[in-house]
Amino acid sequence: MRVPGRGTLLLSMLGIALSPTARAYLRKANLGFKHFLARFPNEFRVEGPKGCERVVWSGAGAAASPSAEALPEVSEDELFELKTSELQKRARVMGVAQDRLDEALDSEDTKEALIQAILEKANHGF
Repeated sequence: MRVPGRGTLLLSMLGIALSPTARAYLRKANLGFKHFLARFPNEFRVEGPKGCERVVWSGAGAAASPSAEALPEVSEDELFELKTSELQKRARVMGVAQDRLDEALDSEDTKEALIQAILEKANHGF
């Protein structure tokens, strides 16, 4: 999502990437993620049929954010609360390399390996 209007993500994939704290906020505010994004029409658009909805970053507010594709930060403890499938989806959304994902999925402790891959990507960009 680095280029306004060209960066898109599936709404479901972006939703998976939310931290437990962000999910709790949406629950407390009684808002669905799609409705939350609708509050920022100058920044985000949601397009496509139900089940295939894509979030498009329109670029407004980009100067205020150093990285438009930055996901909400989560602690290692919050990552351990996620299911392995959610960790795998989060890693994909973050852009963890497929060979690194494969390595994590083949390891003895898949969950720990996925968390380490996510943290490495967040902290070092690889």
